[in-house]
Amino acid sequence: MLLLLLATSGLLLPGIGEKVVTHATSAADVRSWVEEHCSAPGVVGFDTETRPSHRKGRPNPPAVIQLSTMHACLVAQVYVAPRHRLGRRGAWVESAREAREGADGVRHALTATLEDRSILKAGVGVDNDAIDLWQFWGLEVNGRVELAGVAERSRSLARLLATTTGVELSKPKALQASDWAAPLGERQVAYAAADAWAGRAIYERL
Repeated sequence: MLLLLLATSGLLLPGIGEKVVTHATSAADVRSWVEEHCSAPGVVGFDTETRPSHRKGRPNPPAVIQLSTMHACLVAQVYVAPRHRLGRRGAWVESAREAREGADGVRHALTATLEDRSILKAGVGVDNDAIDLWQFWGLEVNGRVELAGVAERSRSLARLLATTTGVELSKPKALQASDWAAPLGERQVAYAAADAWAGRAIYERL
């Protein structure tokens, strides 16, 4: 899996087209994106990604928070696990300390934006995402806009996007269930950005 070498670049989102995507691995990346794209009052698409848990009753913490305008997406890594696997069946390796410390900084840099009630966060399952972010990281998400059920009672992000905009969102199960608590590859970043963009695009049509 290819790593996204630049923090901000044009990235092709499957089914959507090219968007400016920032893969934030430091507090500075987050601050730069928020200053340029996230003024208050405003609306952003919102989503999170979590490393799958194979232990019943022991969920993993959210590892990625995504925000998106219609033109620019932020994929912010808020947690890097101490160890991660190289590929789906490769050896387990220690995660770099710099990556883990960077994720800590990303979490803190997002706090004010997440708490700001004048910045609406639109998505599917946002209340559940907010609960997880509070329980694991003490992050409060205000200004939540739950999109599930607003069109034809659909609770699927992909179906809701297709219904409201005609855009077909690609949701490969292999990416959905990939390790979000490891350093992210380009396909993961594109997948995560697309989910947040979808929330903003649906809100635009409602």
